[in-house]
Amino acid sequence: MVNNLYRSAIIFNQFEGLNLTLTALKTSNMKQLNNEFLPFFYRLRLVIALISIYSLFHYLVYKM
Repeated sequence: MVNNLYRSAIIFNQFEGLNLTLTALKTSNMKQLNNEFLPFFYRLRLVIALISIYSLFHYLVYKM
């Protein structure tokens, strides 16, 4: 009985370690995705801002 509890504790501990490892990998992958996509979204935001400025300028020039 004690031997089975000991084995169960070891197995549980291994799964707990695996869970922590998976969590660390998920966090690492999210950081990598952030590093790859944040510059893209920054450029996209700049493009949208430029289009908005161009549209406003076009509206002011041709509507007035």
